[in-house]
Amino acid sequence: MARREEEKREEVMGVRAVVVGAVGSTQVLLEELLGAPGWQVPLVLTLPPALHGRHSDLVDLAPLAGDLGARLEHAGQTNSAQTLAMVRAAEPDYVFVVGWSQIVGEDFLSIADLAPDEVGPMVQKAL
Repeated sequence: MARREEEKREEVMGVRAVVVGAVGSTQVLLEELLGAPGWQVPLVLTLPPALHGRHSDLVDLAPLAGDLGARLEHAGQTNSAQTLAMVRAAEPDYVFVVGWSQIVGEDFLSIADLAPDEVGPMVQKAL
């Protein structure tokens, strides 16, 4: 019964997702969310320009973030107080970490209301 109430809440209010990443698989997820009814992406976190060398397959996520109406922010350290505050402020139901070369800590994982999802190179449609 509780799951059914949760599904009804999602239908009415939409599902809020924060996306953290910097590469092609992150882009694929954002493209899927762009076309998915009921999903809102208030925040996309990506690497600051000084750290772009971490990924040979880095993708500029600014255009997709703009299309989604999401704020694009740079995060050098996933578990810093500043990054955690940005993610919390977005009030996500889900946090997707896709194409990110950093370990997310317990504080980060506890932010999402429903369940954080850490996705590797293979992006699965959750829609």
